[in-house]
Amino acid sequence: MLPSTGQHRPVANARLQAAQQLQSRSAVPRVQTRRRCSALLAQSSLPCSQSAAMRAQPSVAAAAAKRPQRCVGARAAAADMGGSHSLDLGSSWDMPRRLQKLLKPSKYDAELLHLAVPALAAMMLEPLMNVLSAAFMGHLGTQQLGAVSLASLATSLATYVFSFLVFLTTPRVAAAHANGDRRAVTRLAAVGLWLALGTGLLVAVSLSFSAGAIVHALRPPEPEVYTYAVQYITVRSWGILAAMLGFVASGTYRGVKDTRTPLKAAVAAALTHITLTPLFILGFKWGVAGAALAATISQWVSCVMLLSLMFRRQLLRAADLLQPPRWHEVVPYLWKGAVLALRMVVTFGEHSCYICYMTTQQL
Repeated sequence: MLPSTGQHRPVANARLQAAQQLQSRSAVPRVQTRRRCSALLAQSSLPCSQSAAMRAQPSVAAAAAKRPQRCVGARAAAADMGGSHSLDLGSSWDMPRRLQKLLKPSKYDAELLHLAVPALAAMMLEPLMNVLSAAFMGHLGTQQLGAVSLASLATSLATYVFSFLVFLTTPRVAAAHANGDRRAVTRLAAVGLWLALGTGLLVAVSLSFSAGAIVHALRPPEPEVYTYAVQYITVRSWGILAAMLGFVASGTYRGVKDTRTPLKAAVAAALTHITLTPLFILGFKWGVAGAALAATISQWVSCVMLLSLMFRRQLLRAADLLQPPRWHEVVPYLWKGAVLALRMVVTFGEHSCYICYMTTQQL
């Protein structure tokens, strides 16, 4: 027999009142939590599915309310780091803005242009002088022009291989100059000049006495081309020593952030070359040997000018220059220079083979 409902009505009323009080107490925090979650979800641009799930589960929404805050903090940190790694899922990368930041003027632009433009101009003068010499050779005949082209491969390779002296001298001198150590600057310059002197003499003597074997290996098409090429290498090889000493001097000037002095020396060498080349070739009728002599003298003019200005600016001292370098001072140049020289041989070899093939075919 079922009990009457009247006996349990007080208990039911008490349960109903307790449920209403609990609902009234939890209604305000729940509404506040939902509003806060909605605002954070709008800021973090979360998908609508996650937003709907959080509205359906208030307890989950309260636990996940910290996740958007962490996302906002991560976006702020990324903005402080440059804004390149944005976590905003609602927008894609702004490439024009990124390019604008890359092309934005810097306080170092003027200094870089001040150093780069003279260095680039000095590097462009030597190829122009070679073109001028080839133009005068063309007036003498195809045999003379072909001989100069073949012989220039040997002399240019010997010079280009040892151009690592510039790249090894510049950072060492720059580090000493940044520390304000003038004594270290002069010592590094002296060590580089000793190394250039030794290697330059070795290369010059080797090329001068082995000119015939080198030209024979290049396979000249005619005996006259062989004779002219041997003459050019024999005279031109003594300019390689001046070129190597000039490499060290140029690296020293670059290390102290002076690229105008090497440009002035290059201009002086170019003017000497322009003056002596037509004089020796057309005036004195010295032919191929005259062209080689004009190029050699112009290189020595540049070398002497650079070294004399180094003494005047106290970038080189006689005491350091008269003291031969120790073994531990030369080892870094030899070790790193061998790697750079091998790379340059591979790079230069491709162009040399093509030029040699085209020269022999045209003759």
